[in-house]
Amino acid sequence: MFRRVRARRARRAQQQPQPTTTAPAQQTPQAGQTPSAAPMGEDGFLPQELRPPAEVAGRMMRWPQPLVIDGTVQRCPQCGVDRDWLLLNVGDRIWRRCRSGHETYEPALSGRWFDQFSGPTEAVHTTRDAGLAALGFDGTFAGTTL
Repeated sequence: MFRRVRARRARRAQQQPQPTTTAPAQQTPQAGQTPSAAPMGEDGFLPQELRPPAEVAGRMMRWPQPLVIDGTVQRCPQCGVDRDWLLLNVGDRIWRRCRSGHETYEPALSGRWFDQFSGPTEAVHTTRDAGLAALGFDGTFAGTTL
């Protein structure tokens, strides 16, 4: 399936006329500002209107199926569960969290990977704990797989 998507994107890129203007110079952020990432719409990711607000500290995404990285199904080191994850993205780091509340850092995954698989923003929570509780990953459903 992904080969077809990549091939379709490559065909579209070849069919689009090349711009004749030069790209604007990279602006350096002023003191107190944080540099912004390249717009995802240009890379084939979510367009600007579907992304979370810039002031959001992190993002969360449910991952109900088993998480396979480099051919290995990832399991929770504490309780052994292998599916029904909440993936947490802060900057370029990804953590996976089971329903029991155990978190494990995933160095093999990046923010770019998260951008490829995340959908549009469905809700914005005021705190991390409020988001975990709203999605059911605060330990309330410990030992269950939904």
